[in-house]
Amino acid sequence: MPDFDVAALSSVTGAQLKFWVDQANTAAGRKALTKSGRVDDLRQRLAAHYHLDLMAAAPAVAPTTPSPSTTLAIQNCQWNALCDLGDEWDECTRMSKPFLLCALSPAMSELVGWSPSAHIVIATPGTTLTMTPQAATGTSALPLLALPTQTHGPSEDHAILQACQLELDALSRASSLHEVVEQVEEGWVQQIRDKYGPRKGRPPNLLWENIKSTVNWQEQLYAQLEREFAGERERFFNFFTHQPRNELASSSSKGKHKASGESLFPLRKVVEAIPRRDRDLAGERLRDVYRDNAGDFSEVKWHEHWGSMNSWEVWRAMGMEKID
Repeated sequence: MPDFDVAALSSVTGAQLKFWVDQANTAAGRKALTKSGRVDDLRQRLAAHYHLDLMAAAPAVAPTTPSPSTTLAIQNCQWNALCDLGDEWDECTRMSKPFLLCALSPAMSELVGWSPSAHIVIATPGTTLTMTPQAATGTSALPLLALPTQTHGPSEDHAILQACQLELDALSRASSLHEVVEQVEEGWVQQIRDKYGPRKGRPPNLLWENIKSTVNWQEQLYAQLEREFAGERERFFNFFTHQPRNELASSSSKGKHKASGESLFPLRKVVEAIPRRDRDLAGERLRDVYRDNAGDFSEVKWHEHWGSMNSWEVWRAMGMEKID
């Protein structure tokens, strides 16, 4: 049985669906499902594989209208509970202690849109009183509580948190440079940055601290593909394929060896090597052999020496490459 339900299958992104396809193939011991096609196609394949009905809907529940006596009893209970809370508030105020209605986690507080200035509605026996914290005056007024606006029920909150976790797990689960490049090109990495990262007039989501390094690494890797390798994927993946040490000196700058997902360098190792590469190349550029008649660095002489090799290929040819 899958570790997801119809609700999760209908809401997750393509990266997570592809991960589930891999799980299904591993469990079947063969390539039962393919990862090509649109997101909707992946959903349909997974649903058919696990015999899930994407059209299944929760059974409708007939609305019921409470009797007047029931309504009054509920109001009485609400009023009694609020009186108890008022007594607790008074006690906390007298002892100069903070009054906490409940211990919300930071992530849940942000997700449900908690606002300290929320309006409070107090139901009294037979009456309804609407007030704000600023409107409470006089010694007889019950201290009012800044309650969060309830935009989600418990089951909806769980679904939100589960969806967020699935998104973040799918981002961090990319196991090869191939998958990282694919996630960036599908727009998945940018979506995560837009949703959780800092934006103008909005602080970052509290979950951003857990994923910002992964997002930054993936973006930096893709920038290397675009800038250094001019978007040439085969050349890029060939270069970042592990080679035996005794073959490094003899391998051509075009990387004729065959790349495979299992033998590629890890994402973190490649990104962490960028500043080391830049420092070594900066030192190389100081050599007299690259200076013009005025004693300045000459791009012409650099290209005469290294040809069309990019920074990574020059670094390797210098014998100073250190990725892992």
